Amino acid sequence: MKKHGKEEQIAVTEAQRQILREARERLGLTQAALEKKARVGKTYAWYVETGTTKTTGVTPFLRLVTVLQKEAARGELPARLHAGLQRLAQDLAKRRAASGKR
Repeated sequence: MKKHGKEEQIAVTEAQRQILREARERLGLTQAALEKKARVGKTYAWYVETGTTKTTGVTPFLRLVTVLQKEAARGELPARLHAGLQRLAQDLAKRRAASGKR
C-alpha cells in the first residue's frame, strides 16, 4: 500500500477490474454514467477497468463499488458478482478505516 498525499493508494488487481467491468456491463451502465453516480472524475472508471492505472485511491474506488452494489440491488446480477462486489467493498472500507486511524 502506498500513500500519496493523505489518500492511501492501493493496487487494483485484474480480478477486481473484471468484477467492476462485468457488473457495470450487466447492469447496463456506461462508464460515464457510473462515474457521474459515483462522483468521480471523467475517465476514472476507464482507467481502473483497463488497467491504465495500477494504483488508485481507496475513496474513489470504494465509491465505484458502492454505486454498483446499489444498482445491483435493483437489477439482476449473478451471485458470484454480488459476492465479489461485497468482498471488495468490505476490504476497501477496512482499508479506509485503517488509514484514517494513522
